[in-house]
Amino acid sequence: MTSQFRHLVIFYGEEKLLAYTIEDIYRTIVGDWIIVTDDPDYFSFYNDVVSPIHAKQLLGREFKHAIFDARHAFNLDAFAILSGTLAANSMLILLLPPKLEDWVDQDSLRWNEQPTAIKVPQFANHLMNNINNHQCNYPHFCQLIDLSNQYDRKQLTHFIHPYQERRDPQLILDCNEQLSLLNRLKVSKNDIVLLTAKRGRGKSALAGMLANHYHCWITAPNRNAVATLMAFAPKPTSFYAPDELIVKLNNSASLPDWLIIDEAAMIPLPMLTKLLKYPCRILLTSTVEGYEGTGQGLLLKLFQQISDKRDIGYYQLKTPIRWQCNDPLEIFVDRLTLTNCNKPIFSKEVHKYEVDIDQVTVSSVTQHQLTSSVKLLVNFFGLLKTAHYQTTLIDLRRLLDATNLKLYKADYQHQLIGTLVLIEEGGLDSDLVEAIIKGYRRPKGNLVAQSLVAHGGVRQAAILNSLRINRIAIDQHFRRQGIASKMINQLIQDSQSKNYDYLSVSFAYSKEILNFWIKRGFNIVHVGTHKDASSGSYALMAIYPLSKAGKSLCDGMTQRLSRNWYWLKNRLSLSLPIEVNNSQQLDEGDRQELQLFATTSYAYSASLSVLYRLANQIKQLNKPNITSIASLLLAQFDHVLADHPIDKHIVKNDDLLGKKTLIKLLRQEVDQLLKIKELFNEQ
Repeated sequence: MTSQFRHLVIFYGEEKLLAYTIEDIYRTIVGDWIIVTDDPDYFSFYNDVVSPIHAKQLLGREFKHAIFDARHAFNLDAFAILSGTLAANSMLILLLPPKLEDWVDQDSLRWNEQPTAIKVPQFANHLMNNINNHQCNYPHFCQLIDLSNQYDRKQLTHFIHPYQERRDPQLILDCNEQLSLLNRLKVSKNDIVLLTAKRGRGKSALAGMLANHYHCWITAPNRNAVATLMAFAPKPTSFYAPDELIVKLNNSASLPDWLIIDEAAMIPLPMLTKLLKYPCRILLTSTVEGYEGTGQGLLLKLFQQISDKRDIGYYQLKTPIRWQCNDPLEIFVDRLTLTNCNKPIFSKEVHKYEVDIDQVTVSSVTQHQLTSSVKLLVNFFGLLKTAHYQTTLIDLRRLLDATNLKLYKADYQHQLIGTLVLIEEGGLDSDLVEAIIKGYRRPKGNLVAQSLVAHGGVRQAAILNSLRINRIAIDQHFRRQGIASKMINQLIQDSQSKNYDYLSVSFAYSKEILNFWIKRGFNIVHVGTHKDASSGSYALMAIYPLSKAGKSLCDGMTQRLSRNWYWLKNRLSLSLPIEVNNSQQLDEGDRQELQLFATTSYAYSASLSVLYRLANQIKQLNKPNITSIASLLLAQFDHVLADHPIDKHIVKNDDLLGKKTLIKLLRQEVDQLLKIKELFNEQ
């Protein structure tokens, strides 16, 4: 039987020679070519060209051959997506710069918190190691071609078969694994079925085939994501966007036999949680590739939440239908993207291994050490994937080469059981910080430090040097034994001897997570005023002071939050261990903050409490000459007391045409009120 393996060809060399070679191959080897590049010349010369940032448009499509242009930027997500679109016996051409050691990767602008692109030595090393190993293991299916040497086009054409029409998609029905699973689903008693598969396994097709046997409603992150599913489903089959589906389910007298949620990892967790509460059978599908969110981590998280309430079945599709089993290109992409690392265990009982905490060692690890050990890199990234379902390939790129990253690991009996990822923040100059607080600048990076300035109103937060705790992950077999606490304690000890003023962390509120950070000595300094779209929870920020300046910052911010919590506690309906300061008389600090709000683009969310204090002062004075110029502010105050914030009420019911217009008018109103000395106990 003729091999249907897919081929990887890597070209590197001078740009003009590369362009000539690609044009020659494109016109010689017949097939429907797809090109992923940011080079404008390619968009002019070739038909099917997509920018890497739009590569998700390719999901669900199939091509014979492809070119991935990584000369100036290597978007790993786009590369993984592109490889998954290629049929059996196809060719993927990868274009690289002539010297990887000098490669300034423009893709680093997406994941490195710096304004300019950087060199990526660790990823370059990881890439070349995989290419060299792939050449050794699959010499007939991987060619690395230096165009500065003589190149013969026959090197490629001899192993690419003449273009063949694609198979009839209905031939998937003949695939034994898919048919077997479909029959199992038809007799299954599970309330909820979790179906995962790598790309090209036919999971969406299987979901569509299920709809031929039952009344199904379909949902997915967007309609384009279900093109394959709908091709196998009967017509008409109802599709609803996730938010529309929730409304439909709430208002329908009858429910479908099955609710099918395709590409579930791309849907925000709170929305998924709502969908899983409805009393109909539910099929969730998700890939395990990281470019759509880590499907395995997401489903593990969901499984833990609902396994005691619903009867859940977990299934996997392993046999590819778009290409042959053991396909060399798939193996290469899996190793490059670490797709197969640390798979979670789906069961109601996860076996726990007891540890002697004194024998757990916590140590720092460099990015160079990660790429020098395949085992360490695989296990380190694998822990992050299973613990944080939103981990993607951007996180892998950041892990390898981000310039402001610090890493720790926890080992027990020569096994990696914990990881900690930190990002350096702060050290910004005062002029930039002033522009940030006024709402004029929002430079890349410094997530917590900038937020504490822009939304917490404290300039020193970004001037001081800090370390942000980005991720902490513990192997599920070893959790709740003090390992995370030991890692944080080691971090605190190490950081106190270095030039850092405080540690910071931002997290979606849950009682368990909050208690963990409080027990570690962290102090809540900021509470977000809107729920996060992905987690469905309010974001909290907490800091641990390391220096005198850090202690002063922490004290000032906790005092500010204590005073603001007088108003925010009712708006947010959160039970937090924040001592309420009942002193709400306007002071000089309030006047300065109101001046900032009135005369700059200082964040409305940061100003809520001081605006409430101003409104409260006006209500207490109850003077017509003041209330007459404070109509918007007083309306806001009244609606807050009634648990109806102004931006949810007036914007909807008045003619002010939106929140931006409302805030602009509110700034003008406050500017007028600042001229009334009586409000600030001035004569």
